[in-house]
Amino acid sequence: MEQMLRAFVICWLGLFVTGAIADDDPSSLLSGSSSHEWIFQRIVLSMGAGDECAGGETYTFSKNHQVAIRRCTKGHLLTTQRKWSVSTKDGDTLLQIDGDGASPYLLQFKTDAQGRRLMRLRTKPPDQNRPVVDKEFKLNED
Repeated sequence: MEQMLRAFVICWLGLFVTGAIADDDPSSLLSGSSSHEWIFQRIVLSMGAGDECAGGETYTFSKNHQVAIRRCTKGHLLTTQRKWSVSTKDGDTLLQIDGDGASPYLLQFKTDAQGRRLMRLRTKPPDQNRPVVDKEFKLNED
């Protein structure tokens, strides 16, 4: 049973990479022709005026290499603007977000069975004592 589970996980991880749109430029996949919003967790705004929210986090990557990171923090929606860049090192595609202590991220794309485009940002810890953290996003195609 453990071997079947291990084989499934390896297969799934392989699909995440091989399901990627390998021929496309990672910068274009992130931002599209002008901008793309990637949803980690859908933002839930509270009724009424103001920036009150119940949860959520999105990244909007623009063609001009700006990213707007919107997060619901302590019940308020906060937007942070940062610069981003993509590079390749040892065959990996890396996303650098200026001012983000967790970056560079290993950047991966895939399209699922329903045709939805997905993105994974994986931390690359500086040592083996820190865990790898994956954040999986769905392209907002609304």
